[in-house]
Amino acid sequence: MARIGAIGKPIDALLTRLFRWLKAHPRARRWLNVLRLGLFQFGMGLSLAPITGTLNRVLIDELGIPAVAVGFLIAIHYFVSPARALIGYQSDVHRAAGKWRTPYLVLGAMLTYGGLATAPFTLILLSGDGALSFPQAMIFCTLIFLAYGIGVNIAETIYLATVSDLTPAKERGQVLGVLWIMLVLGTIVGSLVIGELLLDYNHIKLIQVMQGTAVAFIGLTFVAMFNQERLRPNGELADVTEPIQVRQTLAEQVRLLAAQAPLRNLFLVLFLATMGFATHDVLLEPYGGQVLGMTITQTTRLTALWGVGMLARSHFRAGCCGAGARRCS
Repeated sequence: MARIGAIGKPIDALLTRLFRWLKAHPRARRWLNVLRLGLFQFGMGLSLAPITGTLNRVLIDELGIPAVAVGFLIAIHYFVSPARALIGYQSDVHRAAGKWRTPYLVLGAMLTYGGLATAPFTLILLSGDGALSFPQAMIFCTLIFLAYGIGVNIAETIYLATVSDLTPAKERGQVLGVLWIMLVLGTIVGSLVIGELLLDYNHIKLIQVMQGTAVAFIGLTFVAMFNQERLRPNGELADVTEPIQVRQTLAEQVRLLAAQAPLRNLFLVLFLATMGFATHDVLLEPYGGQVLGMTITQTTRLTALWGVGMLARSHFRAGCCGAGARRCS
């Protein structure tokens, strides 16, 4: 016991010095908190890797499920994404009234976890080995991915709203850039780790891996968001000087945005780009398996390659735009 106490004293002294230093450097403390917030994005990227980089390949290539059916399941969360506007608005109304955003986040995180934990069972439901016909199995799979899609949209919307609450307006661009990098890093790490774990592939192992990523997501979400939303007795956020105000109804805000032609055009461009990206995302790994003869591990690692390319591209654009280069415009 004396030996444990002797070891604990230096650690206590180190922690005390660290807390004092952070108290004297509020900007460093704020950015450490941003990194903690980024654990949510890291966990989200970690959980996305097996769905869009492995499960789609196995369903289409190994089990022979039509790509249209698989694409429909994976794309459900895009179809329910308009609900973000309603969720975000309702959350803003509650926050402006001095209430918590956190219950929304908990609901979204639990739905996401449930969807992630049950999504790999589509391997059993759609394989034909079960007692359900294919149409019946598709109904159950649709419900699974619907719960996942609703959960992701709720969790991400409330998460970004909370980040906005906690971040000074002049730093939000930098903070969102860091959080995006954390998302991509989570995808890269997830695809590399999952690729190694599936070197000796079987369906049971994929189910275990995907459920493991679901547990990792919920754990990282808890660490990232615990005690982030601190309210004073009057309902104001403890660390924010900018109060949340809701002056218009959701319908009025939607009409205001719809009346602006540049925003309508931007929405159309984003819709087409997202549709093209999502289509490629579903078909890339099956193509690698069917046409190029790549193993499941190799096609899973394609997601890591995509992530590295995204980071390199964003770094290049940031560098050349910072130098005022015309080619970045």
